[in-house]
Amino acid sequence: MFVSDLYIKNFRSIKDIHVSFKEGKNILIGKNNAGKSNIIKALDLLLGEKLPSKSSLDIKDFYAVEREIKGNKKIDYANEMFIAVKLSGKVPDSNTFQEIKIIRQERFGIEYWAKFENDKVIIHDQLKMDYDEFDPKRDLDKFEGTDLCYWIRDKEEVIFYIYANRYGSDDEDMQFIHGMLVKDKKNEKYFRCFPTISKKLRDAFITSSILPAFRDPSNQLKITNWTWYGKLLKSLWDNKNKEVDEEIKKQSEMIKKLTDKVFEDTANDIKSKLKELINYSYISFRMLPNEKDDIYKNVSIYINDGIESQLSEKGSGLQSALIIGLFSYYCSKLHKCNSLLAVEEPELFLHPHARRMLSNKLDEFVSLDDNYKNQVIITTHSQEFIRNTEIENIIVVRKPEGTSETKTFSLTNNERTIQEIQKIKQLLWSKNSELFFADKVILVEGGEEYIIPLIADFIFEQTGILDKRNISVVKVGGKSQFGIYMALLRDLGIDYFVIADFDYLENGLEQIAEYIDGFNYNALSEIRAGLQKYKSDYKKSKEIRKKILDPNQADAKKLCYILDDMCAKREFNEDLISLWEYLRPKISKKTNYNDIKGDEELKMKVDRFLDHLLDNNVMILKKGELEDYYKDLARELTKEVKGKELKVLKLLEIVSHKRYNISDLLDISDYKEAILRVTETK
Repeated sequence: MFVSDLYIKNFRSIKDIHVSFKEGKNILIGKNNAGKSNIIKALDLLLGEKLPSKSSLDIKDFYAVEREIKGNKKIDYANEMFIAVKLSGKVPDSNTFQEIKIIRQERFGIEYWAKFENDKVIIHDQLKMDYDEFDPKRDLDKFEGTDLCYWIRDKEEVIFYIYANRYGSDDEDMQFIHGMLVKDKKNEKYFRCFPTISKKLRDAFITSSILPAFRDPSNQLKITNWTWYGKLLKSLWDNKNKEVDEEIKKQSEMIKKLTDKVFEDTANDIKSKLKELINYSYISFRMLPNEKDDIYKNVSIYINDGIESQLSEKGSGLQSALIIGLFSYYCSKLHKCNSLLAVEEPELFLHPHARRMLSNKLDEFVSLDDNYKNQVIITTHSQEFIRNTEIENIIVVRKPEGTSETKTFSLTNNERTIQEIQKIKQLLWSKNSELFFADKVILVEGGEEYIIPLIADFIFEQTGILDKRNISVVKVGGKSQFGIYMALLRDLGIDYFVIADFDYLENGLEQIAEYIDGFNYNALSEIRAGLQKYKSDYKKSKEIRKKILDPNQADAKKLCYILDDMCAKREFNEDLISLWEYLRPKISKKTNYNDIKGDEELKMKVDRFLDHLLDNNVMILKKGELEDYYKDLARELTKEVKGKELKVLKLLEIVSHKRYNISDLLDISDYKEAILRVTETK
C-alpha cells in the first residue's frame, strides 16, 4: 500500500488542505516557511517511529490566527484538529497480521469519512466518537485468528487518523482519538476499527522512515525492539554463526573481568558507605549488558572520511545519505512489503554531484521490490531532486500573498499535449525551475530576463528588489511557449505577467486567447489587416545579406540551387515560393506602434486592444522588441558586440561597473509600467 491522500485540518500553519500523493517519488516544493515541514510533521505524527498520543500535541500545534482587539494583539487557536492518512492499493501479505489477536469493526459503516469541499476539510461525526461510545455487542463485529487474515485481504483502503478537540485552556483538557478505518472491496462504505492501534498493526500495512530537516542520528537510528533500525541490527545479530557467538561470549567475560579491576576500588568504597542503607550483595561497573544477546544495542556507526569518528560527528549530508542507505537495506532484506521514505531537504550540505547521486538512490529505493513499489516523499529547493519526476507527482506548497495559511497546488497532465508535457519536463531540468518557488513571475521572450531586474533596482533604488519580493523573471524561449508557462502557473496558483514583442500582435497571440478574458478575435483580425499595409519595407541591405545571402547558411545555398535550376531550365520553380514564404519574415522590417501613429482609426483599435491585454497581465511592447528600446548611447557602446544576448550582457556589465544608469542606455517607460503593475500589492 502507499500513502495516496493526506487530510489536514487546523495543524500549525495549515487550516484545511487535502494532498494527493502518487506511487513512487513525490516532490513537495515551495519557498521557505511555506508549510512543507508541517506536511512532513503531520506524516510523522501518524506514521513515524512513535505512535501518536495526547502528549504528542500542545496548543501551539493548533492552527492560530492573530487578531487585534482594541489595539491589543491576541492569538486565537483553533479548538479542533484532524490529520488523516489514507493508504491505497494492495494489502500486503504480511506475517505480522498473524500476531494480531483481535480487531473489532464497526458493523454498519459510513458513506464517507472525510471530504474536501470549498477548500475545507469536512470530518464525519463518527470519527469523533470514543471507543466507549460504541456498544461492542450491538455495534461491533469481532475478527480473530483465521477470520482476521481473511478480513484483512478484503480491504482496499486503510485510513489512520488523529482527532483532537480542546475544551479548556490546559493541554490536558483535550479529547484525543487515534483511529483507524478500512474500506471493503465489496462495497463503498468505510468501517471504524478497534481497539487501540498498535505499532505492529500499523507497520504491517506500511513501514516508514521520516527524516526532518535537522538530522539527529540518535533519533533516526534508535536501537529498540520497535524501530526499523533496531529490528535490522537484531536480525543481523541473531543470524551470526555459532563460532562468532562463542567468541563473543568468551570476550565479553574477559571485558567484564578487566572492567571490574579498573573500578574495583571505587566499587568497594561505595559498598562500605552504603551497606547500612541498602540491602545488596554486589556492585559492578560494566561496559556491556548482562545478556550477550543485547550487546548489539551498544552498536555505534563509525565512518572514516579521512578521520574516523562517529556518524553523529559527521556532516548532515553524510548522515542523510547513510540513513537512507540503511533504510533501503532494511527494506530490501527484512521488510519486503510497503515502505515510505520521507525526507526534508535531502540536498542539505551536499554538493551538486552528490545531490544527483542521492537522487538516483531515492529512485532505486522506489523500485527495490517488484511486488511492492516503495514510496518517497521529499521536500526540496534543489532541481536535482525534481528531475525524472512525473509532473503530476509535483506538489507546490505556498502561502498565497497576504495570508499565513498553507495551500497546496498540483500539476496535472489532463488535456495537455505531449509537447506541453515535454516542455514542462525540460523546464524542471533548467534554471527556470525557480518559478516553482516564486510568488509572482514575469514571462519574457529573451534578453529582458537580465534587463528587468536592473530596471526594477533603478526604479526602487534598492539592489535585488525583485528577489526580496520573491518575483522571478523567466525567459520562455520564444513567443510560442508563453501559453505553456501560463497554463503551468495557473495550475500552481502563481500570478504572472507577460511581456511580448510587438510582432506577437501579428502572429501567435491567439495561442493564449484562453487566458485573456473576453478575447476579441474579430478585433485582432481587423488590427492584423490594418498592419499589413505597413509591412512592405525590408531591413537594411547588410541585415538582408546576413539573413539569406551568407553562403554558409543552408537557406542561402538552397536559394542558389533553385536559382541555378530556374536559369538552366528557363522556367519557374515552385520551390521558390515556399522558400520565400519562409525567408521573407526574416528580412521584413517589423511593424511597431510608431508606424501607425498617423492612422487614427487603426491606432484607436490597437490602443483599445492593448489596454485590454494589459488588464489581463499581458503587455505588448509598442516599440517592437528590446533592441528597439536602446538609446543611441547603448547602440554605440555595443556596436562591436555580435549577437542580441551578448549585447544585453554587455549593457549589464556597463551598469554593474556604475559607468551609466540603465535609464541612460534604455527607454525604460514600458518596462517601468510592467514592473510597477507586478510589484503592486493587492
